[in-house]
Amino acid sequence: MCCDRMCSCIKSADVWKSKAVVGFVCMFAVMAALVYGLVIGLWASKEMAVVNYKQADCLVTGKEQQRKICNRTYCYRAAVYVDLHATSFNISTVIYNTVTGSWSHSTYYRYLARFVIGNWYTCYYNPHDPYTASWSNKMPLGRS
Repeated sequence: MCCDRMCSCIKSADVWKSKAVVGFVCMFAVMAALVYGLVIGLWASKEMAVVNYKQADCLVTGKEQQRKICNRTYCYRAAVYVDLHATSFNISTVIYNTVTGSWSHSTYYRYLARFVIGNWYTCYYNPHDPYTASWSNKMPLGRS
């Protein structure tokens, strides 16, 4: 009888030891993943290229909302059509309100209200791709 209890206690201890080992391995894997993500994240942020956009004058020729379904609801994006006048060229392009395109209906409406068709505004363009224009002079483009 005593032997049976002893064997039972030993088996129980082995189960707890194996659970502890599995827990430790899982904890180590999570910690390693976090450290890896942090290191890669810091490396990637140092590798981000920032392109200094060149200044130009933009004549607003049109504006509209753009809408699509995302996650069972509508996402809105505002598009401002412009004639971009730089020192060495003139082109027609579109400046969007956001990279992600996920603004609400009221947010894009306020954004579009800032621009009057027929008025000139200072804008900026990517010297490597002039059709990529923005209202800001610096845009992150990803890894260089």
